[in-house]
Amino acid sequence: MLTDIQTIVRFSNEDRIGFARTNLSFIVVGLFIELVAASAVNRNRGIKVVVYEWLIILSMLKPAVDASRVCSGNIQEEHALVNPQTELTFTKCIGIFAEGIPSSIVQSYALLGSDEVSGAAMFSIAISALSIAYGSATISMDYDSDPAKRLISP
Repeated sequence: MLTDIQTIVRFSNEDRIGFARTNLSFIVVGLFIELVAASAVNRNRGIKVVVYEWLIILSMLKPAVDASRVCSGNIQEEHALVNPQTELTFTKCIGIFAEGIPSSIVQSYALLGSDEVSGAAMFSIAISALSIAYGSATISMDYDSDPAKRLISP
């Protein structure tokens, strides 16, 4: 997220407002999708729980909170639509497909259309690519090493 904000500021400073707005829209769309997903997952748990989940999302702590929930035992809360492992996977997929991949494509396009190669731009693209790769790998690893799934398919 930090490199995305840095990229938005860089695009604004370079008077490439279209690229800045596009990258900002990816962040906003990702947050909106996460808010909708949290509402759907927790709709039967009450408005206080939904608002609490929204605050976690808006504070950008959702991945850490989801990982903590999975590490603490992966127990599905009463009236929750899915278990914490599935919710963590949803969160990672939303981040990858709503923000990571589109932002990398736009930043690469902007870099190719630029007259000069910026180290910050290259760093941001590399961080985005690494984030996508890490997210994909951890989703696969989480499901592959899940004890319940190992019983079904050793």
